[in-house]
Amino acid sequence: MVSTADKPDRSTAMKATSGSATRASATIKTIAAATGFSIATVSRALSGGSPMREATREEILATAKRLGYHQDRAAVRLKTGRTQVIAFVLNREDRLHAFARLMLLGMSDGLINSGYHLIVVPEQPGESPLDTVRYLVERRAADGLILTHTQPQDPRVKYLSEVGIPFVTHGRTEMVTPHSYCDFANETFAYQATQALIARGRTRIRVILPPARNTYRGHILDGYSRAMHEAGLPRLIAEGVDLNTLPELLHAYADTVWQDCDAFFIPEETAALPVISLLQRRGRIIGSDVDIAIKQLTSIGDYLNLPLIRFKENLQQAGGIMAEQILQLIRSSEQPEPLPVLTHLQLPQ
Repeated sequence: MVSTADKPDRSTAMKATSGSATRASATIKTIAAATGFSIATVSRALSGGSPMREATREEILATAKRLGYHQDRAAVRLKTGRTQVIAFVLNREDRLHAFARLMLLGMSDGLINSGYHLIVVPEQPGESPLDTVRYLVERRAADGLILTHTQPQDPRVKYLSEVGIPFVTHGRTEMVTPHSYCDFANETFAYQATQALIARGRTRIRVILPPARNTYRGHILDGYSRAMHEAGLPRLIAEGVDLNTLPELLHAYADTVWQDCDAFFIPEETAALPVISLLQRRGRIIGSDVDIAIKQLTSIGDYLNLPLIRFKENLQQAGGIMAEQILQLIRSSEQPEPLPVLTHLQLPQ
């Protein structure tokens, strides 16, 4: 909260800087004069640390940007111990995937005018995901971390909770200790997608699940199983493949089961492409002989010109939410409350 003592007369402050604050000479003092806030308040806003009204912080940061102020990050680190950096730990499976690209766009948008910089740190080959996280923490390379591909008992989450570094995950865990996350309502999605296939008269619905190591595999399986149980239908779970299986192997797998199915539930659009290709090669008409339900992460599904049952997950929105979460955690007290967010479905089109 900013006290009235922090804010001298605004008109006097504006006159003091009229024609004198240039992009080349902007300092904390000139920003204070331009905004009417005290030097201490401006310094706190620019450091991204102490709690304050967001409207105050945003006004100060916008003025700093207009005046061309460039923060001396080394000086800030010496004074506050903060790096002004948020690290996104990139899973190697996503390095060329739209998943990471869309999420990064959302994070970048969420950090605009925050005073924080986003860096991308890929997991190193031959190392565990925990090694990369430990590397960042031990070198104090970032004030907060954003992680993806959570596991039920995720060692990264356990480690970060113990050392007390602010972090947010895309996806949940099954750990007792709560932590901040943003996740898609995958169980609801799976339940509704399976129901949609059943409503089309499908009785032999085969699901291709996420990898066993990921928490959301259980969410997908639970939603699918509940819908099949309610309809009195047997579960058909793909074995030996998952959503991360190479396209040629998914294509080959589909060739072994296509005659036994009248529908496929594939919770990731790129994994659906080789299955669609195989079905078309075998003369199956999608929307007539067989139905497919997918989760759409990109615009690929819009160009297939096929009657698919499509749900959408907005990854850019998720990235923005996680950026807001990590900033709030960094700016809060030493023991911040977890910030769980479950994003909602976009229904089939």
